[in-house]
Amino acid sequence: MVYFLAKRCKFCRGSGASTSKNELVEFLRTKENNRQSEKNLKKLQQNNLELIQSLQKQLKIA
Repeated sequence: MVYFLAKRCKFCRGSGASTSKNELVEFLRTKENNRQSEKNLKKLQQNNLELIQSLQKQLKIA
């Protein structure tokens, strides 16, 4: 069975190119992993900011 992608992706060879089901599944899995990674990165950045602010307050008190 062959699937057609409306948008170009790294598996496409041009407009209307087809890709296998396994390639499509891998593409979608990679896309979801990237989304989760970005979400986790934002959480880490927020935690780092809160930690820095907390340390700055402690230094002002000391």
